[in-house]
Amino acid sequence: MATDVSQQERLEDCRDVGLMRLEHTIHSSKPLHGCEELVKNTLVMLEDCKSFSASFADQWKALVDEIYNKAVVCIFVNNRYFAYCHWYNAQTGKMQGIQKAIGAKDNIMDIVANFSFNGRPTLLVTYPTVDCKEPKVESFKRTTANITLAPGPKSSLWPNAVTSKLKYSFERMGLVDYKGMNVGWLEKRKHVVLAELAEVAEARLLKSEAADKGGHPKLEIQKLAKQVLMW
Repeated sequence: MATDVSQQERLEDCRDVGLMRLEHTIHSSKPLHGCEELVKNTLVMLEDCKSFSASFADQWKALVDEIYNKAVVCIFVNNRYFAYCHWYNAQTGKMQGIQKAIGAKDNIMDIVANFSFNGRPTLLVTYPTVDCKEPKVESFKRTTANITLAPGPKSSLWPNAVTSKLKYSFERMGLVDYKGMNVGWLEKRKHVVLAELAEVAEARLLKSEAADKGGHPKLEIQKLAKQVLMW
């Protein structure tokens, strides 16, 4: 959810019809001129193309229908780095989610519980080190229902709804409770446990390719995450 007022108002205007973003990627080592003209020409080219209207609520429900029979994947590396994957594109290699170094006082199971969905399994893949070839995989489910925490504007693991910045709620934007899946933020910035977890399958070891021992932690976690998501 955006916290910038102008962006929130734009989302409100598009709530019932959806929002399409036009994006140009230009690869050049030299300064480019006429970029605005390029965008205008593209819009002219798209005038006769079909476009579709879909409210945020319909898009959210379609997403829930798609992921309802799947599991959340959480990755924990070096007892410090946490990665949470929303989706992975096997063709482009792009992943959407967050990866953060958690604090010394943070409990990994509390974080996993907060980012789990009601009634759906969550896989926790633990790498003691980035060069571990047999990570441990555990499967958990919530035993109590609650909201699923959505990452904050800056990928915070403990985001809250600052009333001075958040003009519209998740529900108002169409992200309502559907099939038991309900996302939100905390009202206060504090560490809480939104649900209890129960292990639903015995832990097992998976064979994997080790990441580079001397690599940057964030890049190595991306490599490990891709391996997990392709299993």
